[in-house]
Amino acid sequence: MKNKENIYTELYNKHVFSTIAEKNEGFCLEFFEWELFESEYVPDIDSFKIIEMIEKASKKLLLFENINLNLNNDFDEFEMTIISNMSKATSKVIWNLFKPTKPVFIKELNRLVVENQTLFPGAFRNKNIYVKGVQKEFKFLSEERIDEKLNKLLSQVSISEEIAVHILLFIITQRVFFDGNKRTAFLIANKILLENFYKFILLDETNIDKFNLLLNVLYNNFKYENYSNIFSFVKEQIKDLK
Repeated sequence: MKNKENIYTELYNKHVFSTIAEKNEGFCLEFFEWELFESEYVPDIDSFKIIEMIEKASKKLLLFENINLNLNNDFDEFEMTIISNMSKATSKVIWNLFKPTKPVFIKELNRLVVENQTLFPGAFRNKNIYVKGVQKEFKFLSEERIDEKLNKLLSQVSISEEIAVHILLFIITQRVFFDGNKRTAFLIANKILLENFYKFILLDETNIDKFNLLLNVLYNNFKYENYSNIFSFVKEQIKDLK
């Protein structure tokens, strides 16, 4: 007779098997807590569907680094580091579903996303920077100001889809980290959406170029109309898990 762990392993491999053939394992490096699947948190929802969507959305975030797992299995060492980091960060999100999301968790997620890629993984940016293709200098926000903004959004009595998008765009447009802002922001937004609405944002080959175009327009001219355009576009990419 199969025990729970064996049953879980079989289901995990069936539902979320990695597209990285040489790894021969799920994209996440750790197993999800079994108790969640028997808990009150996910009534009438295929719990493996939640994991599947997180993994699918996370893999597509690699497109920000020009990595497409569906088309290319021939990765160099740097690309494999990016893939491995996203795998670990995705696992972190899954392990922390239905647990409070705090700024310290967002920093830890960024640390995993850019580990061995930047000098300051998981640290809020504390110096001004320039970004290729953008005409302005990005001023840094103090750690206190970032914490204040994130806590204000995360502590809303009624979490909405709009708040998830605002958090996503705050992290990206303010470039609160030295690197990995987009990957970190989408992971956090999807965590919030899946926990509260069983929904998720999926950027893929069909819409990521438009997202980057709208973001570049906003970077170069930060006004309400441009923010509203990318905000509305991201909201349109929110999909129902069911």
